[in-house]
Amino acid sequence: MSSSDGTVDPARAAESNLPWILGLTSLFHSIALLFVGLRVYTRLFHVRSFGMDDALIVVSMVSVLTLELPAPCVYERRLLTDTTRHASHARACQLTFEASAH
Repeated sequence: MSSSDGTVDPARAAESNLPWILGLTSLFHSIALLFVGLRVYTRLFHVRSFGMDDALIVVSMVSVLTLELPAPCVYERRLLTDTTRHASHARACQLTFEASAH
């Protein structure tokens, strides 16, 4: 929990589920990307009919991956406990969020 001065207890911050969260998220996104890639390949090279639904699937997959790339920045608890060590990482995350917001 946070104290009154805004710092986070290091023992609490060490209880991060970041590896599990990122691992499972990456696994499911990889599976989804595989199936979208197989569908696009089939529609382009075997059926030779790439429709609007296929284009929307590709656009949605790209947007999901773009929004999920900053996930380590969101779940990183060390930024709250050691700001001097991770100041450049925090700035990179801030720039990533600002770029994705526009």
